[in-house]
Amino acid sequence: MKRDQRDFALWKAAETGRTLAWPSPWGKGFPGWHIECSAMAAAFLGREIDFHTGGVDNIFPHHEDEIAQSEAAFAQRHVRYWMHGQHLLVDGLKMAKSTGNVYTLSDIERRGFEPLAFRYLCAQAHYRARLNFTWSALRSAQRGLDRLRGALSESDRRTSRNGKAEAERLRAAFWQAAADDLNLPRATAVAWRAALCDISGELKQELIADFDRLLGLQLTAPATETEVPESVRERVAERQTLRRRKRYREADPIRAELIEAGYEVRDTRAGTQVRPQPAWRRHEAGLSSSEDVESLIAREPELEISVGIVARRGCPQLMRCLESVRRFLPERAEIIVVDNGFDDDCRSEIDEFGSKAPRARAFHADHFLGTAAGRNVSLRQARGRVLVLIDTSVEMTGDALTPLARTLDDHTIGIAGRWGVTTGDLRSFEEAIESGNVDAVEGYIMAFRRDVVREAGLLDEKYRFYRHLDLDFSFAVRNRGYRAVIDTNLPLIKHEHVDWNATPPQERDALSKRNFYRFLRKWGKRSDLVLAGR
Repeated sequence: MKRDQRDFALWKAAETGRTLAWPSPWGKGFPGWHIECSAMAAAFLGREIDFHTGGVDNIFPHHEDEIAQSEAAFAQRHVRYWMHGQHLLVDGLKMAKSTGNVYTLSDIERRGFEPLAFRYLCAQAHYRARLNFTWSALRSAQRGLDRLRGALSESDRRTSRNGKAEAERLRAAFWQAAADDLNLPRATAVAWRAALCDISGELKQELIADFDRLLGLQLTAPATETEVPESVRERVAERQTLRRRKRYREADPIRAELIEAGYEVRDTRAGTQVRPQPAWRRHEAGLSSSEDVESLIAREPELEISVGIVARRGCPQLMRCLESVRRFLPERAEIIVVDNGFDDDCRSEIDEFGSKAPRARAFHADHFLGTAAGRNVSLRQARGRVLVLIDTSVEMTGDALTPLARTLDDHTIGIAGRWGVTTGDLRSFEEAIESGNVDAVEGYIMAFRRDVVREAGLLDEKYRFYRHLDLDFSFAVRNRGYRAVIDTNLPLIKHEHVDWNATPPQERDALSKRNFYRFLRKWGKRSDLVLAGR
């Protein structure tokens, strides 16, 4: 029994069918979460622990309850040092399955990165500071780790007069940083100073090995040997000969040739090193966020219409949509296609379309950025007066772009499309049947002027799944005093939605519900925006 309803449970009654349950004076049950940890700690680590780690979300109630019961039971201090790590963010958001931004070490390895590159990335931030994981940041970490190892491999036996004294100063600085609340960013900076200083190679290796007892980055491990064809080695030797003779104009094309063939070329004191380009470099040109592209929104328009088409799966559907838009593209218009982290091999088809279609540009993301972020790439790069977002489920059978642009010539209208919805209570929405005013334009095709985006802002990138993103943006536009309208006569066909069909029912229901609650938190009390209430 609890003396107060705010007390935490030490023992819980077992529900019917529970497997892990034990008899007790209070009936069959099982221990509460907090007492489990106190019991395990005392049994395996002793009554006082030197270090206890956990996430910041464990401070209350879990760790506070653990302290209360352990110190009450044993009448002594429970933990000497608590270390609470901050949350890991992914693309600026909390990592969660429901958000669709969960990655594992296997995902990192599949892209050709070392797991230790992630460890190096973590060492760049203090454990009590939030770390934002992006693939771009991981690429930088992999490059940094490679360079640090490379600097060590180039160490020779040259030494300064006070080499040993310098080594001891660095050693002291490193362990002082470690003792200062495990300040790994500062400790890593000291490791870099050691790698680049002019103490002897042997002394440097010993010093770095000492540092690596904490860093755990395998900094002194022998480099992995990679097979290089004889023909490549011959070209490297030829280039070295040309460089020795200072014939750099002839040597440089050989380097470019080797890089084009998929090799890394690195000139060191010991000579030229060449190795196959690691797999992670293949994604180096990809976008890690919408902010990786320059925003042109504030500029004056150069064209009449910009069409943005974003996809992450369904290459045939994407190409069907692209070809239909290209077929009916007006003169002063452009197409911006964004590969939002395609799983299949569609990259080459997108690039081919971008190179052959007039006024078409292609962008590739190095992973799924989220629906809103992917579409923002196209909006940020748009040069048109009118911006049109088209879903890959839509096929044009005639020129739908010119009528949309004409509709938006009416400056009381902020957003237009072919399909829309109405609502009476902001909880349930019905598809509009006739042309005219609607509460929201559906995301199959949405058109708006450039100046409207400047006022309402870009799409909210918290909407990683596509559902209800269109509601949110429509209301953001209407909140600026504009109307939302649809034209049901536009020559468009709506096919099956790729993302909807590809997402398991339980997952898409959860993601849809999450997005709808997000919409309600923002707009749920804005009945003044509902047409039926006017």
